[in-house]
Amino acid sequence: MRDLIVAALILGSLPVILIRPFFGLLVWCWISYMLPHKLGYGFAVNKPWAMIVGSTFLVSFLFSKESKRLPVQPVTVGLLIFILWMVVCHFVHPNTPDAWAQFDKVMKIQLITLVIMMLVNTRERLTWMLWVVVGSIGFYGVKGGIFTIVGGGQNLVWGPPTGFYEGNNELALTLLMTIPLMRFLQLQLKQAWQRHAMSFAMLMSAAAVFGSFSRGALLAAAAMGVFLWLKSRKKLALGIVIACVGIVGVALMPQKWHDRMATIGDNPEETDASARGRINAWWLAYFVASKEPFGGGFDTFTQENFYKYDTGDRSRFDPAVFFDVHSIYFQMLGEHGFIGLGLFLMVAWLAWRACAEAMRLGRRREELRWVGDLGGMLQVSFIAYAVGGLFLGMGYFDLYYHLIATVVAMGVIVKTELAKAPGASLPWEKKPGVLDEPAKPRFAPMPGFTPGRRG
Repeated sequence: MRDLIVAALILGSLPVILIRPFFGLLVWCWISYMLPHKLGYGFAVNKPWAMIVGSTFLVSFLFSKESKRLPVQPVTVGLLIFILWMVVCHFVHPNTPDAWAQFDKVMKIQLITLVIMMLVNTRERLTWMLWVVVGSIGFYGVKGGIFTIVGGGQNLVWGPPTGFYEGNNELALTLLMTIPLMRFLQLQLKQAWQRHAMSFAMLMSAAAVFGSFSRGALLAAAAMGVFLWLKSRKKLALGIVIACVGIVGVALMPQKWHDRMATIGDNPEETDASARGRINAWWLAYFVASKEPFGGGFDTFTQENFYKYDTGDRSRFDPAVFFDVHSIYFQMLGEHGFIGLGLFLMVAWLAWRACAEAMRLGRRREELRWVGDLGGMLQVSFIAYAVGGLFLGMGYFDLYYHLIATVVAMGVIVKTELAKAPGASLPWEKKPGVLDEPAKPRFAPMPGFTPGRRG
């Protein structure tokens, strides 16, 4: 029955997508983040629904009257340079089938990211998109939180099968990046019951993060809490809420959870085989980047490369300990070299700066207060990704680039709003003294003419 419902919904949406490309974007977000077909048991489970919807959506967009102009912003330019560098790095190396498969996946993610930048150009569209993304991921947050509480935290919480965040660590990071978006949407709600429902979703998502048993997520959650508290206007109230959630969450988790979290500060060379393997992979990334200006490409972390770049120094590197990289930073370093890592960090810094400007703008103009709220919550999501990504190889994570596109869309909307105010401009377009110049009359008055009087 589930398969029939999901198949009917997706197939029934295709004609609408052909007419309205933005509706296609919403359906694609739903399929990509929630993977509803994976919740069934029959014929719909293994169908390439994301490809069907994505192809229909792109065809609709290409033949529509929607603007095909990419917004010219620092974030956009930085991302395009980064994408170009990834393409160059890929074609520099003789590529394996695995490298081609990864290249295909990464380029599809970047293509959708660029289309989002062109298509999401109003506040209504941006809000709808965020609701679909938050609802799709939040489904697993609420489900996982209830599972954790009912089961006493005895079992791991997992994400959607075969999804980008199927693993417990990936799910935890995804939920941490989504909780700030939930908070932004909560700030836009008018009814009390709606705000309470969103509070419940955030609390259950936080419980699911505890239930993931992810050590990296615990560090990311701590960093998020500190940043939120520092940026909050109501530090006392927020501090109490954060402290209560943390204390209650830790107190309710079983002993095996505490035992796992206690290994965070231990020596990885002695205690944790997976940690030793990660550090080994990080050394490989450094060795590859030191010898290859373009990195090793999308298939760097193979057993062959572990032996190829062996230095013979067993005190820090053992090629026999083969492990994936599990770090967004070392992933970029190994696959795209020092330049690729620099470009990746540059895009992150530009997005952070744009969010900071949005927050300042929201404080100055009441009608753009929502922009400041969104900019602040996006920064919290970026903090979660930056800290949690220290221990996860999610450098090409869909949601992160979706948030980058959200930053650009926010800039487009702000520019439109500011255009209604004479002389106003975006921070990176602002000229000294523009806002202080008096408005100039369009036409010079006729000699002897007095405004407000008729001759």
